[in-house]
Parts: sequence; C-alpha cells; structure tokens
Amino acid sequence: MQEDWIEQLKKHDAIYFGAVGWPDVPDHISLWQMILPIRQTMNQYVNVRPTRILKGTQAPVAQLQKKPEDLDWVIIRENSEGEYAGQGGTTHGHSKNAIATEVAIFTYVGLERIFRFAFETAKLRPRKKLTMVTKSNAQRHGMVLWDKVFYEVAKEYEGVVEHDKMLVDAMTVRMVNRPESMDVIVATNCSSSPS
Repeated sequence: MQEDWIEQLKKHDAIYFGAVGWPDVPDHISLWQMILPIRQTMNQYVNVRPTRILKGTQAPVAQLQKKPEDLDWVIIRENSEGEYAGQGGTTHGHSKNAIATEVAIFTYVGLERIFRFAFETAKLRPRKKLTMVTKSNAQRHGMVLWDKVFYEVAKEYEGVVEHDKMLVDAMTVRMVNRPESMDVIVATNCSSSPS
C-alpha cells in the first residue's frame, strides 16, 4: 500500500473494495492491504449497516408478503477483531500438503466496546431491541467469550433494551421468515454473513 494512501483516497470520488470489489484486484488484497489498514489507522471498530425494504422496490422477501415496515434493522458488525485480527498463516503453500490457518482473536475490551455501541444504538431506536448473533456452539473459546461479555454489558441495560441471542444458522432463517421480529443486530464479521 502506498505511504500516501490517505491523500490518494481523497482524490477519488468513488472507491471500490471489499464486497463491491474491483475486477482485477483480488479480494484478499483489497481487504488486507487497503480496507483493514484504513480501519486500523482510524480505529473504525464498528461497521453500521442500516437494512430496509425501500418503498417502490421488490425485496427478496416479497414472496413472503413482507411489507417495507417489516424490515427495518441496524446491523452492527465488529470491524477490527475476530476474523479481521489477521492471525494465521500458510505452511507448505507450494504443495498439495498445504496447511492454512485463520485465528479469530477477541479481546474483552474490544467486545465490550462493540456491545456497548450496539446497546446504545438500540436504546435510541423506537423498538429498543438488540439481537446478538453467535456461533458459540462450535467456536468454544472466542465466541464463548463473545457471549459472556455480551451478557455482562446487557446487565447495564436491564429494563431499557430488550435483548436475545441467536446462533448464526438459525438467524439466517429468522431474517427471511420473521424480519419484523428484529431491530438492532450485533455480530462478528463472519457471523453476520446473512446481511
């Protein structure tokens, strides 16, 4: 990445990366050499994604007779830890014996700040409801800490914000079948993939 990358970004009207992509830049290059350095330099630990059915558009859930008011979410994704920690590597990458590892890293401090942000967002919304997405049934260390810290922060919002927990697999079904049952959603990058 160029040393003057911030100045270079300011010169362009549009930037293509990540989910949008650019045809001749591999996804892992745009993420690890552009997006993540920007997030880390600017301490952008939250990815906020409002999700709505816009009036006049045909939504994928339209076949289920869902109305625009049925889907009005704010998805809060952890933007700097977990799967974005950058830990892991490839051994014997030149052969069929290649071994690649990815290590998701969660810190108490990082989890506490993302959950506090999510609860504060939910507190400002009319429904005052927060759904936490997890995969703690399979990821028995990082996601178990994820759940633990969520419930510790939740105690501070008792009686203010209603909250629940969903495994990512079940969350996918709930998003399609009962979008009106959710308001604010907090997840890691990978456990928010239905978004």
